[in-house]
Amino acid sequence: MRKAIIYIVFFLLFIFVVFRYCFIDTYEVKFYNTDHKEIEFTFNVNHIHDHLLDNGLYYKIQKKRQIITPLNIMDNYYLTKKISSYKWSKNLPSSYVEQYLSPMRVSLERFDNSKSYFYQKFHHKLDSLNQLLNISRIDVANFILKDLSTWFIYDEEIIFTRYPNLHSLLQSKRGDCYTISYLNVMALRAAGIPAAVDFCPFWAGKAGGHTEFVVLNDKEVFESNVNTLHKFGLKGAPKVYRLIADVNRNLLVFKNKEIHKDLSFLEDFCYDDVTDQHTQVENIELKNISSHHLNKILYACVISNNEWHPVAALVVNSKNVVFKNLGNGVQYKFAFFENDKFEFIK
Repeated sequence: MRKAIIYIVFFLLFIFVVFRYCFIDTYEVKFYNTDHKEIEFTFNVNHIHDHLLDNGLYYKIQKKRQIITPLNIMDNYYLTKKISSYKWSKNLPSSYVEQYLSPMRVSLERFDNSKSYFYQKFHHKLDSLNQLLNISRIDVANFILKDLSTWFIYDEEIIFTRYPNLHSLLQSKRGDCYTISYLNVMALRAAGIPAAVDFCPFWAGKAGGHTEFVVLNDKEVFESNVNTLHKFGLKGAPKVYRLIADVNRNLLVFKNKEIHKDLSFLEDFCYDDVTDQHTQVENIELKNISSHHLNKILYACVISNNEWHPVAALVVNSKNVVFKNLGNGVQYKFAFFENDKFEFIK
């Protein structure tokens, strides 16, 4: 009887582990015709936006759940051990391995084993590079990135979810700075190189934002512009976020709150604030906020393309609040978003 109870307990623990770690949230792009029926669509066209309009099509970004098998988890574990044995990753602090090499995905993209794909693609050459006496992490990164640049083309009009998976990237063979960074990070991590996707949602004083991939150099500092012509990187950005594969608990304050569409990505909770890794920062304190605004979202906004856009947010929990880690030397206005418009505070 005692043995039966022990077996039942272990079985329940096994079920808990499987269900805890084998269901993941993913995002996909689905295409529909004018009759609202889902259709198959090929990504690799030059101006996909115009192509959709010309053919009466539209798309939606959908959140789904995906099952990951225990075998997937074990394969990822052993592959992480392999890539961690390369000389450029052998002595990495465990925190870097846990955050940038161990995860099965860059963030919330649909799992399709990108790490295994790129490891199989490059491992023979990586094994050869591992035999060299003086080989830096950046040297290996440049080798990987040079290969990717021969077949993946810059195209700012391609449509992707915030979390493009490997299949869609291989199918399109093109993308903007964000999707190129996503692809690069997939490949670099598969080579045992800690890398991440960092982005500024909006510049101050000019249109749009920008994304960089960053690589951990031999001094254990994340370095951008490893092989790009964008020499200024994210210097001067008002706010920089990094995609992560886990939940940032600091963002859970936005749970069940309606956040402005420009910062809707924060609702996924998988971002870190890394502004101070790219530019000088400051903290700005706001005092005597009306009690009417308690528990509401306050935004730090910059002017981009002649319109005010939020780049940071916090939930007001007292009459005095502090926006931390904002890019220095930037003009900000602070506002609540009410009745479909910004209400700026003095």
